[in-house]
Amino acid sequence: AYINVPFIMGSDWEHQVKRYIGADCADFVAIVLQKCGSSIPDDPYAHQLYENAKDGKHGLWLVMETTIKGNNVRPEPLPGDILLFDGIGVNIPDGKYDHATFFLKGNGNMFLDRFDNSLQASSSLGKIFIKNYTGLVKDKTKVAIIRFLK
Repeated sequence: AYINVPFIMGSDWEHQVKRYIGADCADFVAIVLQKCGSSIPDDPYAHQLYENAKDGKHGLWLVMETTIKGNNVRPEPLPGDILLFDGIGVNIPDGKYDHATFFLKGNGNMFLDRFDNSLQASSSLGKIFIKNYTGLVKDKTKVAIIRFLK
């Protein structure tokens, strides 16, 4: 139901996210997790998702955390895993994750290459959509893989 919902940075949980008016990346991930049974609190930031997974809270589990070097990182995420990024696009790496997305499918070749798909809220296109990772992940991008275990 959230496909093509507008991207709204810092979206208001009660008035925008829960009414399908708009969401930012972390709000989108959180509302989907809540619909799947997680007790994740409303209105999180991407880095709060990481902190919860690191501490094993709300059914989230940190699978791995790494810095991309040549796009060859294993293990590859599973469909439905949450990916967190630090320093993508115009954001400067600051040690905190600033983008969250769901991993949909990989081709089993390279980690997050142009054939891998995600479901995400994007400021560049202004909506929630399915997209490939071309240009999103570069060397030195910090990434965390999180799994929801109900």
